[in-house]
Amino acid sequence: MATVTTDTDTQIQARKCYTLTWVKFTKKYEFHAFEPSEDPGSPKGKTASYVVSSSVFNRSKPHLTLHVGPDEKTAPPVACVYEPFFTRSWKVGLGDVVNFPDAVVWEDMRKETWNYSKLGWRTASKDGTPVKLAWKRTAHHAIDGKSPSQLSARNFKLVEEDGDGSNILAVFTRAFSIRESTGVFRLMWTGVTTLNTWF
Repeated sequence: MATVTTDTDTQIQARKCYTLTWVKFTKKYEFHAFEPSEDPGSPKGKTASYVVSSSVFNRSKPHLTLHVGPDEKTAPPVACVYEPFFTRSWKVGLGDVVNFPDAVVWEDMRKETWNYSKLGWRTASKDGTPVKLAWKRTAHHAIDGKSPSQLSARNFKLVEEDGDGSNILAVFTRAFSIRESTGVFRLMWTGVTTLNTWF
Protein backbone atom coordinates (compact mmCIF):
# COMPACT_ATOMS: atom_id res chain seq x y z
CA MET A 1 0.00 0.00 0.00
CA ALA A 2 1.46 3.37 -1.04
CA THR A 3 2.20 5.58 1.95
CA VAL A 4 4.17 8.69 2.82
CA THR A 5 6.20 8.83 6.02
CA THR A 6 6.32 12.27 7.65
CA ASP A 7 8.95 13.79 9.92
CA THR A 8 7.10 12.32 12.91
CA ASP A 9 7.04 8.82 11.34
CA THR A 10 3.31 9.11 10.69
CA GLN A 11 2.08 6.94 7.81
CA ILE A 12 -0.27 8.67 5.34
CA GLN A 13 -2.02 6.48 2.80
CA ALA A 14 -2.11 7.67 -0.80
CA ARG A 15 -5.51 7.89 -2.47
CA LYS A 16 -4.38 8.34 -6.07
CA CYS A 17 -1.00 7.64 -7.65
CA TYR A 18 0.59 8.60 -10.95
CA THR A 19 3.93 8.33 -12.65
CA LEU A 20 5.00 11.47 -14.51
CA THR A 21 6.85 10.61 -17.71
CA TRP A 22 8.59 12.72 -20.34
CA VAL A 23 7.77 11.51 -23.84
CA LYS A 24 11.12 11.31 -25.60
CA PHE A 25 11.79 13.71 -28.47
CA THR A 26 8.62 15.70 -27.74
CA LYS A 27 7.56 18.64 -25.60
CA LYS A 28 5.01 16.73 -23.58
CA TYR A 29 4.67 14.73 -20.37
CA GLU A 30 2.24 11.96 -19.45
CA PHE A 31 0.55 11.00 -16.18
CA HIS A 32 0.05 7.23 -15.86
CA ALA A 33 -2.27 6.11 -13.05
CA PHE A 34 -1.49 3.09 -10.88
CA GLU A 35 -3.18 1.63 -7.83
CA PRO A 36 -1.87 2.62 -4.38
CA SER A 37 -1.27 -1.08 -3.70
CA GLU A 38 0.93 -1.45 -6.81
CA ASP A 39 4.53 -0.64 -7.61
CA PRO A 40 4.64 2.17 -10.19
CA GLY A 41 6.65 0.01 -12.58
CA SER A 42 7.41 1.20 -16.09
CA PRO A 43 4.71 3.20 -17.90
CA LYS A 44 5.86 1.81 -21.25
CA GLY A 45 2.91 0.43 -23.20
CA LYS A 46 0.31 1.92 -20.85
CA THR A 47 -2.32 4.47 -21.80
CA ALA A 48 -1.85 7.87 -20.19
CA SER A 49 -4.59 9.26 -17.94
CA TYR A 50 -3.45 12.83 -18.52
CA VAL A 51 -1.02 14.52 -20.88
CA VAL A 52 0.78 17.86 -20.43
CA SER A 53 1.69 19.80 -23.56
CA SER A 54 4.10 22.75 -23.53
CA SER A 55 4.53 25.83 -25.68
CA VAL A 56 7.77 27.65 -25.00
CA PHE A 57 8.08 30.14 -27.85
CA ASN A 58 4.45 30.89 -28.72
CA ARG A 59 3.48 33.34 -25.99
CA SER A 60 -0.14 33.45 -27.18
CA LYS A 61 -0.60 29.90 -25.87
CA PRO A 62 -0.28 28.68 -22.28
CA HIS A 63 3.18 27.57 -21.29
CA LEU A 64 1.69 24.29 -20.00
CA THR A 65 -1.70 22.71 -20.68
CA LEU A 66 -3.11 19.68 -18.85
CA HIS A 67 -5.44 17.45 -20.92
CA VAL A 68 -7.70 14.60 -19.74
CA GLY A 69 -6.72 11.66 -21.93
CA PRO A 70 -3.69 10.33 -23.79
CA ASP A 71 -3.74 12.65 -26.85
CA GLU A 72 -3.40 16.41 -26.44
CA LYS A 73 -4.90 16.97 -29.91
CA THR A 74 -8.23 15.37 -29.02
CA ALA A 75 -8.36 15.31 -25.20
CA PRO A 76 -10.04 18.36 -23.63
CA PRO A 77 -7.87 20.69 -21.52
CA VAL A 78 -8.73 21.01 -17.83
CA ALA A 79 -5.97 23.34 -16.64
CA CYS A 80 -3.20 25.55 -17.97
CA VAL A 81 -0.31 27.71 -16.79
CA TYR A 82 0.96 31.02 -18.17
CA GLU A 83 4.45 32.11 -17.15
CA PRO A 84 4.64 35.89 -17.61
CA PHE A 85 8.01 37.51 -18.22
CA PHE A 86 9.83 39.24 -15.36
CA THR A 87 7.42 38.27 -12.59
CA ARG A 88 7.50 36.11 -9.48
CA SER A 89 4.16 34.49 -10.23
CA TRP A 90 2.40 32.16 -12.65
CA LYS A 91 -1.20 32.38 -13.86
CA VAL A 92 -2.93 29.03 -13.29
CA GLY A 93 -6.20 28.48 -15.13
CA LEU A 94 -8.64 25.80 -13.93
CA GLY A 95 -10.97 24.74 -16.72
CA ASP A 96 -11.10 24.43 -20.50
CA VAL A 97 -9.21 27.47 -21.79
CA VAL A 98 -9.81 26.46 -25.43
CA ASN A 99 -13.55 25.74 -25.60
CA PHE A 100 -14.89 27.57 -22.53
CA PRO A 101 -12.41 30.37 -21.74
CA ASP A 102 -14.97 32.52 -19.92
CA ALA A 103 -15.61 29.72 -17.40
CA VAL A 104 -11.93 29.30 -16.45
CA VAL A 105 -11.05 30.14 -12.84
CA TRP A 106 -7.69 31.94 -12.60
CA GLU A 107 -5.34 31.74 -9.63
CA ASP A 108 -1.87 33.12 -8.97
CA MET A 109 1.00 30.88 -7.89
CA ARG A 110 3.89 32.88 -6.46
CA LYS A 111 7.54 32.11 -5.91
CA GLU A 112 7.99 32.78 -2.19
CA THR A 113 11.73 32.03 -1.94
CA TRP A 114 14.61 33.05 -4.17
CA ASN A 115 15.61 29.45 -4.99
CA TYR A 116 12.12 28.13 -5.85
CA SER A 117 11.99 26.01 -2.69
CA LYS A 118 8.47 27.26 -1.97
CA LEU A 119 5.61 28.10 -4.33
CA GLY A 120 2.40 29.32 -2.75
CA TRP A 121 -1.14 30.13 -3.84
CA ARG A 122 -4.67 30.46 -2.52
CA THR A 123 -7.64 28.42 -3.69
CA ALA A 124 -10.96 27.20 -2.27
CA SER A 125 -12.13 24.06 -0.53
CA LYS A 126 -15.26 22.21 -1.68
CA ASP A 127 -17.45 24.37 0.55
CA GLY A 128 -15.87 27.57 -0.78
CA THR A 129 -13.63 28.24 2.22
CA PRO A 130 -10.35 29.96 1.21
CA VAL A 131 -7.33 27.68 1.57
CA LYS A 132 -3.66 28.65 1.42
CA LEU A 133 -1.47 25.97 -0.20
CA ALA A 134 2.24 25.67 -0.90
CA TRP A 135 4.58 23.35 -2.76
CA LYS A 136 7.65 23.00 -0.55
CA ARG A 137 10.91 21.34 -1.46
CA THR A 138 11.59 18.39 0.83
CA ALA A 139 14.18 15.75 1.54
CA HIS A 140 12.40 14.33 4.60
CA HIS A 141 9.17 12.80 3.34
CA ALA A 142 9.67 9.22 2.30
CA ILE A 143 7.61 7.37 -0.28
CA ASP A 144 6.86 3.78 0.74
CA GLY A 145 9.66 3.85 3.28
CA LYS A 146 12.27 5.14 0.81
CA SER A 147 13.94 8.48 1.46
CA PRO A 148 14.07 10.92 -1.48
CA SER A 149 17.46 11.60 -3.01
CA GLN A 150 19.39 14.39 -1.31
CA LEU A 151 20.90 15.23 -4.72
CA SER A 152 17.61 16.28 -6.31
CA ALA A 153 16.04 19.71 -5.94
CA ARG A 154 12.79 18.40 -7.42
CA ASN A 155 11.25 16.54 -4.50
CA PHE A 156 8.21 18.47 -3.28
CA LYS A 157 5.31 18.16 -0.87
CA LEU A 158 2.02 20.04 -1.17
CA VAL A 159 0.85 21.30 2.21
CA GLU A 160 -2.11 23.24 3.54
CA GLU A 161 -0.55 26.24 5.27
CA ASP A 162 -3.61 27.16 7.31
CA GLY A 163 -3.36 25.76 10.82
CA ASP A 164 -0.04 24.20 11.79
CA GLY A 165 0.98 23.45 8.20
CA SER A 166 1.30 19.72 8.83
CA ASN A 167 -1.53 18.61 6.52
CA ILE A 168 0.19 17.00 3.51
CA LEU A 169 -2.01 16.87 0.42
CA ALA A 170 0.41 15.42 -2.14
CA VAL A 171 4.03 14.38 -2.62
CA PHE A 172 6.14 14.40 -5.78
CA THR A 173 9.36 12.39 -5.77
CA ARG A 174 11.91 12.76 -8.55
CA ALA A 175 12.93 9.45 -10.13
CA PHE A 176 16.59 8.55 -10.69
CA SER A 177 16.63 5.41 -12.81
CA ILE A 178 17.07 4.13 -16.32
CA ARG A 179 13.31 3.77 -16.63
CA GLU A 180 11.23 6.33 -18.46
CA SER A 181 9.66 7.76 -15.30
CA THR A 182 10.50 11.35 -14.45
CA GLY A 183 8.87 11.10 -11.05
CA VAL A 184 6.02 9.73 -8.96
CA PHE A 185 3.08 11.87 -7.84
CA ARG A 186 0.89 10.70 -4.96
CA LEU A 187 -2.30 12.47 -3.98
CA MET A 188 -3.24 12.10 -0.32
CA TRP A 189 -6.44 14.09 -0.09
CA THR A 190 -9.03 15.42 -2.55
CA GLY A 191 -10.86 17.85 -0.31
CA VAL A 192 -9.41 20.91 -2.04
CA THR A 193 -11.32 22.08 -5.11
CA THR A 194 -8.17 22.48 -7.20
CA LEU A 195 -6.94 18.93 -6.62
CA ASN A 196 -10.38 17.38 -6.96
CA THR A 197 -10.87 19.17 -10.30
CA TRP A 198 -7.57 18.00 -11.75
CA PHE A 199 -7.38 14.44 -10.43
